[in-house]
Amino acid sequence: MILSIGLKKAEKWREENQVRRISWAAQSPDLNSIENVWAVLKANISNYELNSIKELIKIIKKEWKKLDSSFTKNLIISMKNRISLVLSNEGNHILY
Repeated sequence: MILSIGLKKAEKWREENQVRRISWAAQSPDLNSIENVWAVLKANISNYELNSIKELIKIIKKEWKKLDSSFTKNLIISMKNRISLVLSNEGNHILY
């Protein structure tokens, strides 16, 4: 019930502020910046020789903390360009 009320308020705000919706696949990796984060973490973690799940969790936390804020900021900044590329490519995969 609470979620429904929140969604209605968000929809009303979107309409009042004339926010245009963009259609794309809900799980589009081109528009999902976290995919870039996972790729970097995976690459960094692959440099370790791990012998247990406990070690893996420890290394994931260590590498997560090492992610530079400029990396995440650049991911956010890149979204405008990514959206433009996806739209110009009619929603199909882009090389980003």
